[in-house]
Amino acid sequence: MKKYTKLDYNKANMRSNSEFDEEIPSNVKVIESLFSQYRKGFKFSRNAYAGSCRDARSKRYRLGNRGIPLSDELKSIIGKVVNHKQITYVALHCRGDMEICVDNIIDVLNIEGEFAVLNADELFAVFNMEYGTVNPFVLSSSETESINQIFDSRVFEQHVKLPGTMMTNAGDHTWAIEFDPLDLKVLIPDMVVAKIAEINQATEDYEELSRLNLRSIGLITGNGPDSGMALWQLINDNVKEIMSDKFLGDLSLPEVNVLSVPGMGLSMELKLRKSATWRELSRAVETLCNHGVDILCLACHTTHYFSDQIKEICKKYGVTFLSMPEVVVSYLQKKKITEFALLGIPSVADLGEWSAYSTLNKYNPEILDSETLDSFLEIGYLVKQKQPFEKSFQKLIHLIKKKIKSENVIIALTELSILLQKQSNKKRRRNIIDALELYGEAIAKASLGLKWH
Repeated sequence: MKKYTKLDYNKANMRSNSEFDEEIPSNVKVIESLFSQYRKGFKFSRNAYAGSCRDARSKRYRLGNRGIPLSDELKSIIGKVVNHKQITYVALHCRGDMEICVDNIIDVLNIEGEFAVLNADELFAVFNMEYGTVNPFVLSSSETESINQIFDSRVFEQHVKLPGTMMTNAGDHTWAIEFDPLDLKVLIPDMVVAKIAEINQATEDYEELSRLNLRSIGLITGNGPDSGMALWQLINDNVKEIMSDKFLGDLSLPEVNVLSVPGMGLSMELKLRKSATWRELSRAVETLCNHGVDILCLACHTTHYFSDQIKEICKKYGVTFLSMPEVVVSYLQKKKITEFALLGIPSVADLGEWSAYSTLNKYNPEILDSETLDSFLEIGYLVKQKQPFEKSFQKLIHLIKKKIKSENVIIALTELSILLQKQSNKKRRRNIIDALELYGEAIAKASLGLKWH
């Protein structure tokens, strides 16, 4: 985390709230002094009036976005235990998506009596605080009344990958502070850490939290490298679309490890170079599995011929391999499509022994002659050679119209997918099914922990 050793807040966030004033509240100065004293990182920000955790979480500003998961908001309450006229004040802190279990408090304190949350009048009279302004930092620096501070142990669990920080009020309803929860143990030296909270399973924030912890992706490319670049872009685009208003920019995108293998080009003559192709591909699979990826994908139609062998390697590492032909079959079944033409290099499009799409023979495919397939392959080479995309696209559409009878056309040649990806106008007479586009969507869903089929 970047170390902020001076007051830092974004004045741009103040424009929509006329309640803001430029005078820095005393509590904010107290917190700044505390963090600076221990040389710990922090960042102040401003938000519209927030009176509770649930209210605040949608108003907090972090890394250029408004709104944070409820689990990243620190919930704080103050209560007391009365025992023979002896009053023990206790501050309890947990993640915002949890409920404090009052029954646990007495056991942690190891004293007799009943715990009760302070009402608004007593909170103000004893600690000069209001609901929505309680935080551990001001309490740690306060000399008004001694208090025990107890933190739920899950505050310190790094179960959110990025950015790993938490936020809470800075002693004021319109001021917030972002901090590293691991620093609390230094900033609050007299704290007690115990399990005092229970997870509220009913809240919608668990789905939101899971989407921040995207599963990492290993992407093998090389036939050609542009295919992997196109697939990666499709993955990112789909993550953004699926997350919608929950998308938080860079932090919401998956970790992607790309391995571009020049030897993947051997697959263009798979029948003659099967052993050499597998030698290159298996090495890449082992490399990414050893790297610790969660999901493996392959930006090439031809080499999905080795799907069974790839799955065997992935199984040893607990890695999920997504097969592009399986994604296409799932789509056809869902849409109840049984008649189609498949465009690809001859060894893929003939649906024969060397085609990863041979299972499509159980449907009613339109098998194209070699001359027609060569014409489409020629367009693929034009894309590789960076020929004008508009001219190549028009040639593709013309060939589909002239040479293909089926209403459904499956694109199983990544160069043609790249060509389609660069066209903004996707209104076409035929139902063009881009396998790479379907694959990118499936990978994005799998990374988000969602079902892709």
